[in-house]
Amino acid sequence: MSTPTKRGWLVGVLLSALFLFLATRGVRWDELWVAFGRVDLLLVGLAGVAALVQVGARGWRWRYLFDRPPSVLSLSRAQLIGTAANNVLPARAGDVARAFLLQRDGVAPPAALASIVVERLVDILLTAVLLALAFFLAPLPGWLIQAGWVSVGIALLGVVMLTAVRLLGGRPLERLIAWLPRSWRGRIAEVVESFVEGLGAAFRLRNLPGLVVSSVAVVVWMLAPVWFCLHAVGLELPMASAIVVTVFASFALMIPAAPGHVGTLQWACVVALGIYGVADEPALLFSLVLHASQWLPTTVCGLLAMWSRGLRPDRLPSTPAVATPVTVEGR
Repeated sequence: MSTPTKRGWLVGVLLSALFLFLATRGVRWDELWVAFGRVDLLLVGLAGVAALVQVGARGWRWRYLFDRPPSVLSLSRAQLIGTAANNVLPARAGDVARAFLLQRDGVAPPAALASIVVERLVDILLTAVLLALAFFLAPLPGWLIQAGWVSVGIALLGVVMLTAVRLLGGRPLERLIAWLPRSWRGRIAEVVESFVEGLGAAFRLRNLPGLVVSSVAVVVWMLAPVWFCLHAVGLELPMASAIVVTVFASFALMIPAAPGHVGTLQWACVVALGIYGVADEPALLFSLVLHASQWLPTTVCGLLAMWSRGLRPDRLPSTPAVATPVTVEGR
């Protein structure tokens, strides 16, 4: 493991430990243990199914970010593998890996990476929309509203930058790399050209209706597991609470943390449910149930998808040189 990777692990673990401490410092563990026995496992199972459906919805949405998209099945499988990798590896390694997993479908990694950048901007804008809705549903803390404005600013800046890249192509970069060896300039130019080409679908008006409809589906399947888990632990709260929890969780997942976002998700759920007067014990129980229902099925199914393609989590493709399948030990 390289030094930067070790440093990333260390920072993530420390932040996760801090937020886990903040989420659990007032918890009475005996009451929490008793409450575990009353969890409705059927509803937890439905939340797990919803997590997998959300992966499929994201795969469906992803296809509208390509001019010549692979099949929804291929995109959903890459999403699933990327999600599982993010669950067990630091620094959102799964996002980089899935840019290379589409090579078998004829998509160049830079073009796939461009679509993932646009996808992340769409996610930020969706979170901002949910935050605006949550603002009318519950008294939100000032720092969350400020974070929402910052996110909107980042998303709009990203849109402007991608638009500039799309319009100008690699021309500004040609001057910056003029001092490099010719072979390097050629390779960089190829990557930039592929990236710019990958941005093309995001600027196609014909893709906009599908992108909007599929994004609504993604939001629905983001809210569904929250709603199921609230009822699984006996919290009979209004539907607005699912929106508020989803907003808090979305911002918490932006915080660098240990793989799986242990701690940050727990803290977000405890703070969000505190707005509705929920005590620490049921709020923490909800966070643990929600976390398990989202982490376990996507990780298990994602690892199975890796295995079916001859891949291992620690050797996922992340550069063109290693983008070919790796044989699983024992096979």
